[in-house]
Amino acid sequence: MKRLGEMKVKSEKDEEAEFEAFVSSAIRKPKEGIYEHLLSQFLASAVVVTDPLKRVKILSEAALMVPEVQRKGLGIDYELVEVLNSVANALLVPVVKKLHNGIEYVSIPWGFEKNEENFRKYIEPWLNCNFSYWPQLLRDHIETWTVWFCYECDSELFRTKTLRRKLKVKLPKKCPECGAKIEHYTDYYSRQIDVIVDDPFWSFFFEASGCLTVNGYRDLRNAFARWAIPKVQLFMAELSRVVRPELYSDILAIYTKKKGSFREKVKEISESAKQAAETVEFEGW
Repeated sequence: MKRLGEMKVKSEKDEEAEFEAFVSSAIRKPKEGIYEHLLSQFLASAVVVTDPLKRVKILSEAALMVPEVQRKGLGIDYELVEVLNSVANALLVPVVKKLHNGIEYVSIPWGFEKNEENFRKYIEPWLNCNFSYWPQLLRDHIETWTVWFCYECDSELFRTKTLRRKLKVKLPKKCPECGAKIEHYTDYYSRQIDVIVDDPFWSFFFEASGCLTVNGYRDLRNAFARWAIPKVQLFMAELSRVVRPELYSDILAIYTKKKGSFREKVKEISESAKQAAETVEFEGW
């Protein structure tokens, strides 16, 4: 009887364990389905979006959706994902202001501390272009100099940083350009000028990115997109392994309003990546 009782207790424990496993499975499966659908929607929306920066944002956020346990099997650099997501978010929400004459200028709200370390991490890898800005809005990277010019040919004779006290300046006896004698104060004239100092460059960049021209803002967007698009297209190829091909194909068909095979869509994505590396266009700005 004792042995039979033990068997009965053991049977009840087995049933409880099986029931708990069933409940756990029932709860987990819908979550997996919802997650898979959401990820498929992210991937599909990345295919149809026309703004390259929005594509970078969507695919980097899609990569961040993947649970930690599943990330190890993917060929995705998550430090790079964080960089792409942060920069794309900043460039997508520019702050537009106006000068006193009504001309617009753009300030980029970087979502990280503006220091040299973050410049090396977030900016330096893709910054390979010139960009225009409004120098009159600079404060930390402007120095005022006094410059002396030859009265005859207007060539520069000497310059020094402007000081509050009077400074005795030793000018050349002859103009190095035209050879005119420099003997009297009527032979030369002086003028104060503002000189832009871009050293250290990381500090200059962050200040200048707060007073960009519209074209300067567009130049930075293009430079980042050219660098980022090929990388996120590789993310898309890796993320597509996490979802079922038939589910992704169905959702993509809804977004594109036409049926098509998964293989054909992947081919379209790879071709768009090649085009994006060559030329980048944006909606509006």
